[in-house]
Amino acid sequence: MTKILCLLVFGISLNGYTKKEFLEFNLQTNHITENYSNSTSSNLIPLLDSAPPTPPGNFTYFLGDTGFNTGIDLSWSFSTDNVGVEGYEMYKDGVLLQTLLATETYYPAGIFEPETIFEFYIIAYEAAGNRSLPSTILVTTLPNDPKTYCISTSYNMSYEYIDYVGINGISNHTASDNGYGDYTHMLTLLQSGFNTIKLSVGFADTIYEKTFVVWIDFNQNEIYESTEQVVSSAIKSADITSHNFIIPGSFPFGTRLRMRVALKWDGVPDACGGINYFGEVEDYILVVMNLSLKSAISRKSTVKKELPIIIYPNSAGQYIKINLSGKSPSQLYYK
Repeated sequence: MTKILCLLVFGISLNGYTKKEFLEFNLQTNHITENYSNSTSSNLIPLLDSAPPTPPGNFTYFLGDTGFNTGIDLSWSFSTDNVGVEGYEMYKDGVLLQTLLATETYYPAGIFEPETIFEFYIIAYEAAGNRSLPSTILVTTLPNDPKTYCISTSYNMSYEYIDYVGINGISNHTASDNGYGDYTHMLTLLQSGFNTIKLSVGFADTIYEKTFVVWIDFNQNEIYESTEQVVSSAIKSADITSHNFIIPGSFPFGTRLRMRVALKWDGVPDACGGINYFGEVEDYILVVMNLSLKSAISRKSTVKKELPIIIYPNSAGQYIKINLSGKSPSQLYYK
């Protein structure tokens, strides 16, 4: 008896694979075979995709303490799917915050009032419309508890100031902050071991030699000690410069470390007190994660495009063939 297959094709995903001219449906095994015009290899794709992605794993949060409000950053590990994850949806208290790429595993949710509880959940979705179960966490923001780190500022920042700090997830371009910039609401996730911070100076006029010093409060006693100085570098350039430093490997996952960046003309800045000559000071929060939460950079993006399709033969036996007019599909989605 002749087998009849009715399809409504609604899209084709292109990934730049070797040119293929035909897709072949096997009506007995319920698979599609991709036939290459200049290659002998072929892939099998499930004919019906009803399987949802797995829920995002290791869904967790990091808190950035400004002393008043709290910054919330969220991270997770990749979902998996039999065809491929298209992206993620992030929700707060049932409201969609952001649609994210499949390559992303990190989302800065924002700055919130102290001692407040929020429910965040994330869902993975794929091209056929299937959606994962949500991964959910409750987050309580920190109390209003100002830190007792020493005050440091510049009394003259009209000519030179910090105009860029870049470290992993932080990429902070700024103008003059009138001597001090509090960026402790900005979090970045770091691994123990070698790391790199990028710095640059903003000059209002002539370029003079300046000195950058960076401290990280490793022992968390709210004092920047000489043994916690990780960068000290003289710079006579407006270019961004890179500086390597080491975070010890003894910190538990999620440890929060305070970092201070100071800039001074005609000398080396101290961690505390005023900078009498031209310069500036900025504070940040680092979170030690000690496992890989970085987004995969090797995943291919997709481009959906409508293509003319010819399906034959009209009376099918075990196989039907699809002519895609010389295009190069990697996956065929339909419902």
